[in-house]
Amino acid sequence: KDGTALHNRCDKNSPGHRQTRSLSESKKKILDKASIGLLILCVFAISACQNKEELDQQAALEVFNEWATQTQSQDSDSCHAYGLIKHPETSCEEMLQHAQKVIHETRAPSSKRSLECFDSVCGEFIELEIESKDSKNRSIKEIAVLKKDNDSFKLYWYRTNSLLTVINERSKTQASGTNNLEEEAKQEKLDRTYAYLTNKIPELYQFPTCLGTRITSSNLIGDLIPKDSVTLADFVSRAKKCDKDLCVGMIGKKIAAVCDRVQ
Repeated sequence: KDGTALHNRCDKNSPGHRQTRSLSESKKKILDKASIGLLILCVFAISACQNKEELDQQAALEVFNEWATQTQSQDSDSCHAYGLIKHPETSCEEMLQHAQKVIHETRAPSSKRSLECFDSVCGEFIELEIESKDSKNRSIKEIAVLKKDNDSFKLYWYRTNSLLTVINERSKTQASGTNNLEEEAKQEKLDRTYAYLTNKIPELYQFPTCLGTRITSSNLIGDLIPKDSVTLADFVSRAKKCDKDLCVGMIGKKIAAVCDRVQ
Protein backbone atom coordinates (compact mmCIF):
# COMPACT_ATOMS: atom_id res chain seq x y z
CA LYS A 1 0.00 0.00 0.00
CA ASP A 2 2.80 2.44 0.91
CA GLY A 3 4.40 1.70 -2.41
CA THR A 4 1.16 2.36 -4.31
CA ALA A 5 0.55 5.68 -2.50
CA LEU A 6 4.11 6.79 -3.14
CA HIS A 7 3.70 5.86 -6.82
CA ASN A 8 0.48 7.95 -7.07
CA ARG A 9 2.17 10.95 -5.43
CA CYS A 10 5.03 10.64 -7.86
CA ASP A 11 2.56 10.50 -10.80
CA LYS A 12 0.92 13.76 -9.68
CA ASN A 13 4.29 15.44 -9.44
CA SER A 14 5.59 14.00 -12.66
CA PRO A 15 6.55 16.42 -15.51
CA GLY A 16 3.69 15.10 -17.68
CA HIS A 17 1.09 15.73 -15.02
CA ARG A 18 2.44 19.22 -14.28
CA GLN A 19 2.38 20.03 -18.02
CA THR A 20 -1.26 18.90 -18.34
CA ARG A 21 -2.25 20.98 -15.32
CA SER A 22 -0.39 23.99 -16.71
CA LEU A 23 -2.20 23.69 -20.08
CA SER A 24 -5.60 23.51 -18.32
CA GLU A 25 -4.80 26.63 -16.30
CA SER A 26 -3.65 28.45 -19.48
CA LYS A 27 -6.89 27.56 -21.30
CA LYS A 28 -8.89 28.82 -18.31
CA LYS A 29 -6.99 32.12 -18.33
CA ILE A 30 -7.53 32.51 -22.09
CA LEU A 31 -11.26 31.82 -21.72
CA ASP A 32 -11.49 34.28 -18.82
CA LYS A 33 -9.75 36.97 -20.88
CA ALA A 34 -12.00 36.25 -23.87
CA SER A 35 -15.12 36.53 -21.67
CA ILE A 36 -13.92 39.84 -20.25
CA GLY A 37 -13.14 41.09 -23.76
CA LEU A 38 -16.60 40.10 -25.01
CA LEU A 39 -18.23 41.79 -22.02
CA ILE A 40 -16.30 45.00 -22.69
CA LEU A 41 -17.27 44.84 -26.38
CA CYS A 42 -20.95 44.45 -25.48
CA VAL A 43 -20.75 47.42 -23.09
CA PHE A 44 -19.16 49.56 -25.81
CA ALA A 45 -21.78 48.44 -28.37
CA ILE A 46 -24.66 49.31 -26.02
CA SER A 47 -23.00 52.63 -25.20
CA ALA A 48 -22.53 53.41 -28.91
CA CYS A 49 -26.22 52.69 -29.63
CA GLN A 50 -27.29 54.89 -26.73
CA ASN A 51 -24.96 57.67 -27.91
CA LYS A 52 -26.39 57.47 -31.47
CA GLU A 53 -29.94 57.62 -30.15
CA GLU A 54 -29.11 60.64 -27.98
CA LEU A 55 -27.36 62.38 -30.89
CA ASP A 56 -30.34 61.71 -33.19
CA GLN A 57 -32.77 63.06 -30.60
CA GLN A 58 -30.69 66.20 -30.13
CA ALA A 59 -30.37 66.67 -33.91
CA ALA A 60 -34.16 66.30 -34.29
CA LEU A 61 -34.75 68.90 -31.56
CA GLU A 62 -32.40 71.36 -33.28
CA VAL A 63 -34.17 70.87 -36.64
CA PHE A 64 -37.54 71.41 -34.94
CA ASN A 65 -36.33 74.63 -33.31
CA GLU A 66 -35.09 75.91 -36.67
CA TRP A 67 -38.39 75.00 -38.33
CA ALA A 68 -40.57 76.55 -35.62
CA THR A 69 -38.65 79.84 -35.56
CA GLN A 70 -38.02 80.29 -39.30
CA THR A 71 -38.59 83.80 -40.59
CA GLN A 72 -38.57 83.13 -44.33
CA SER A 73 -41.79 82.79 -46.32
CA GLN A 74 -43.87 79.79 -45.27
CA ASP A 75 -43.35 76.91 -47.69
CA SER A 76 -44.41 73.26 -47.73
CA ASP A 77 -40.80 72.36 -48.58
CA SER A 78 -39.92 72.82 -44.90
CA CYS A 79 -42.09 69.78 -44.04
CA HIS A 80 -41.70 66.14 -45.05
CA ALA A 81 -43.69 65.49 -48.26
CA TYR A 82 -44.95 62.04 -47.17
CA GLY A 83 -46.03 63.45 -43.82
CA LEU A 84 -48.28 65.87 -45.72
CA ILE A 85 -49.59 63.05 -47.93
CA LYS A 86 -50.34 60.72 -45.01
CA HIS A 87 -51.93 63.49 -42.90
CA PRO A 88 -53.80 65.80 -45.30
CA GLU A 89 -56.04 67.20 -42.55
CA THR A 90 -53.66 70.16 -42.23
CA SER A 91 -50.87 71.81 -44.20
CA CYS A 92 -47.25 72.70 -43.53
CA GLU A 93 -48.20 76.39 -43.56
CA GLU A 94 -50.96 75.89 -40.99
CA MET A 95 -48.73 73.83 -38.69
CA LEU A 96 -46.07 76.53 -38.85
CA GLN A 97 -48.62 79.27 -38.09
CA HIS A 98 -49.56 77.48 -34.87
CA ALA A 99 -45.93 76.78 -33.97
CA GLN A 100 -45.16 80.49 -34.29
CA LYS A 101 -47.88 81.37 -31.77
CA VAL A 102 -45.61 79.83 -29.13
CA ILE A 103 -42.99 81.94 -27.37
CA HIS A 104 -39.85 80.02 -28.27
CA GLU A 105 -37.99 80.87 -25.04
CA THR A 106 -40.69 79.07 -23.02
CA ARG A 107 -40.22 75.76 -24.86
CA ALA A 108 -39.14 72.99 -22.48
CA PRO A 109 -38.84 69.44 -23.91
CA SER A 110 -40.53 66.96 -21.57
CA SER A 111 -39.98 63.81 -23.66
CA LYS A 112 -37.84 62.55 -26.55
CA ARG A 113 -38.56 59.14 -28.05
CA SER A 114 -37.10 57.19 -30.94
CA LEU A 115 -39.78 55.39 -32.99
CA GLU A 116 -39.34 52.66 -35.60
CA CYS A 117 -42.79 53.38 -37.08
CA PHE A 118 -45.32 56.20 -36.97
CA ASP A 119 -48.94 55.65 -38.07
CA SER A 120 -48.16 52.65 -40.35
CA VAL A 121 -45.05 54.24 -41.90
CA CYS A 122 -41.74 52.74 -40.75
CA GLY A 123 -38.32 54.36 -40.73
CA GLU A 124 -36.28 56.48 -38.33
CA PHE A 125 -38.59 58.81 -36.37
CA ILE A 126 -38.07 61.01 -33.31
CA GLU A 127 -41.10 62.15 -31.29
CA LEU A 128 -40.73 65.30 -29.19
CA GLU A 129 -43.14 66.44 -26.48
CA ILE A 130 -42.67 70.06 -25.46
CA GLU A 131 -44.31 72.19 -22.77
CA SER A 132 -44.55 75.86 -23.71
CA LYS A 133 -46.61 79.07 -23.46
CA ASP A 134 -48.15 81.48 -25.95
CA SER A 135 -48.18 85.29 -25.91
CA LYS A 136 -51.18 85.25 -23.54
CA ASN A 137 -49.24 83.05 -21.08
CA ARG A 138 -51.49 80.07 -21.77
CA SER A 139 -49.93 76.62 -21.42
CA ILE A 140 -49.34 74.88 -24.75
CA LYS A 141 -48.59 71.21 -25.35
CA GLU A 142 -46.58 70.65 -28.54
CA ILE A 143 -45.95 67.24 -30.09
CA ALA A 144 -43.61 67.05 -33.08
CA VAL A 145 -42.53 64.00 -35.08
CA LEU A 146 -39.47 64.25 -37.32
CA LYS A 147 -38.36 61.67 -39.90
CA LYS A 148 -34.74 60.97 -40.82
CA ASP A 149 -33.85 60.43 -44.48
CA ASN A 150 -30.35 60.58 -45.96
CA ASP A 151 -28.87 61.46 -42.54
CA SER A 152 -31.03 64.55 -42.04
CA PHE A 153 -34.30 65.19 -40.19
CA LYS A 154 -37.41 66.94 -41.47
CA LEU A 155 -40.67 67.78 -39.71
CA TYR A 156 -43.17 64.99 -40.46
CA TRP A 157 -46.12 65.75 -38.13
CA TYR A 158 -46.92 68.53 -35.65
CA ARG A 159 -49.82 69.25 -33.30
CA THR A 160 -50.68 71.71 -30.52
CA ASN A 161 -53.82 72.15 -28.42
CA SER A 162 -55.04 74.95 -30.69
CA LEU A 163 -54.22 73.14 -33.94
CA LEU A 164 -56.03 69.99 -32.78
CA THR A 165 -59.10 72.10 -31.99
CA VAL A 166 -59.02 73.67 -35.47
CA ILE A 167 -58.60 70.26 -37.17
CA ASN A 168 -61.45 68.71 -35.16
CA GLU A 169 -63.81 71.61 -35.85
CA ARG A 170 -62.95 71.58 -39.53
CA SER A 171 -63.50 67.83 -39.67
CA LYS A 172 -66.98 68.24 -38.17
CA THR A 173 -67.80 71.02 -40.62
CA GLN A 174 -66.61 69.04 -43.62
CA ALA A 175 -68.47 65.95 -42.45
CA SER A 176 -71.72 67.92 -42.33
CA GLY A 177 -71.07 69.14 -45.86
CA THR A 178 -71.54 72.82 -44.99
CA ASN A 179 -68.09 74.03 -46.01
CA ASN A 180 -66.22 73.01 -49.15
CA LEU A 181 -64.27 76.24 -49.56
CA GLU A 182 -60.91 74.64 -48.81
CA GLU A 183 -61.38 71.91 -51.42
CA GLU A 184 -62.55 74.49 -53.94
CA ALA A 185 -59.47 76.61 -53.22
CA LYS A 186 -57.20 73.60 -53.72
CA GLN A 187 -58.91 72.75 -57.01
CA GLU A 188 -58.65 76.36 -58.20
CA LYS A 189 -54.95 76.37 -57.36
CA LEU A 190 -54.47 73.09 -59.27
CA ASP A 191 -56.40 74.45 -62.27
CA ARG A 192 -54.20 77.58 -62.38
CA THR A 193 -51.04 75.48 -62.17
CA TYR A 194 -52.30 73.05 -64.83
CA ALA A 195 -53.05 75.97 -67.17
CA TYR A 196 -49.51 77.26 -66.62
CA LEU A 197 -47.99 73.83 -67.36
CA THR A 198 -50.05 73.12 -70.47
CA ASN A 199 -49.32 76.58 -71.88
CA LYS A 200 -45.66 75.82 -71.39
CA ILE A 201 -45.88 72.17 -72.56
CA PRO A 202 -49.07 71.66 -74.66
CA GLU A 203 -48.50 67.90 -74.92
CA LEU A 204 -49.24 67.59 -71.18
CA TYR A 205 -52.96 67.83 -72.07
CA GLN A 206 -52.87 64.03 -72.45
CA PHE A 207 -52.57 63.87 -68.64
CA PRO A 208 -55.72 65.39 -67.01
CA THR A 209 -55.94 66.97 -63.57
CA CYS A 210 -56.83 64.69 -60.65
CA LEU A 211 -60.49 65.34 -59.82
CA GLY A 212 -61.70 63.89 -56.52
CA THR A 213 -58.62 61.67 -56.18
CA ARG A 214 -57.03 61.53 -52.74
CA ILE A 215 -53.28 61.39 -53.20
CA THR A 216 -51.59 58.70 -51.10
CA SER A 217 -48.18 57.04 -51.01
CA SER A 218 -49.67 54.04 -52.84
CA ASN A 219 -50.96 55.95 -55.88
CA LEU A 220 -48.13 58.49 -56.15
CA ILE A 221 -45.75 57.69 -59.01
CA GLY A 222 -42.21 58.82 -58.20
CA ASP A 223 -41.12 61.89 -56.24
CA LEU A 224 -42.89 65.23 -56.14
CA ILE A 225 -41.71 67.67 -58.83
CA PRO A 226 -41.10 71.43 -58.57
CA LYS A 227 -43.47 73.21 -60.96
CA ASP A 228 -40.70 74.55 -63.20
CA SER A 229 -38.98 71.15 -63.42
CA VAL A 230 -41.90 69.31 -65.03
CA THR A 231 -41.08 67.73 -68.42
CA LEU A 232 -43.12 65.75 -70.90
CA ALA A 233 -40.52 62.96 -71.03
CA ASP A 234 -40.70 62.53 -67.25
CA PHE A 235 -44.52 62.23 -67.25
CA VAL A 236 -44.44 59.79 -70.18
CA SER A 237 -41.93 57.65 -68.26
CA ARG A 238 -44.09 57.69 -65.13
CA ALA A 239 -47.21 56.86 -67.17
CA LYS A 240 -45.59 53.53 -68.15
CA LYS A 241 -45.75 52.50 -64.48
CA CYS A 242 -49.50 53.15 -64.33
CA ASP A 243 -52.11 50.72 -65.69
CA LYS A 244 -54.78 53.46 -65.73
CA ASP A 245 -54.78 57.14 -66.68
CA LEU A 246 -52.02 59.14 -65.04
CA CYS A 247 -53.28 62.47 -63.70
CA VAL A 248 -51.67 65.69 -62.48
CA GLY A 249 -52.11 66.60 -58.80
CA MET A 250 -50.50 68.93 -56.26
CA ILE A 251 -49.04 68.55 -52.78
CA GLY A 252 -48.21 71.98 -51.38
CA LYS A 253 -46.44 73.79 -54.22
CA LYS A 254 -45.12 70.67 -55.96
CA ILE A 255 -46.57 68.58 -58.77
CA ALA A 256 -47.61 64.96 -58.21
CA ALA A 257 -47.98 62.27 -60.88
CA VAL A 258 -50.89 60.15 -59.62
CA CYS A 259 -52.27 56.75 -60.62
CA ASP A 260 -55.15 54.77 -59.10
CA ARG A 261 -53.14 51.55 -59.29
CA VAL A 262 -49.39 51.00 -59.71
CA GLN A 263 -48.12 48.14 -61.88
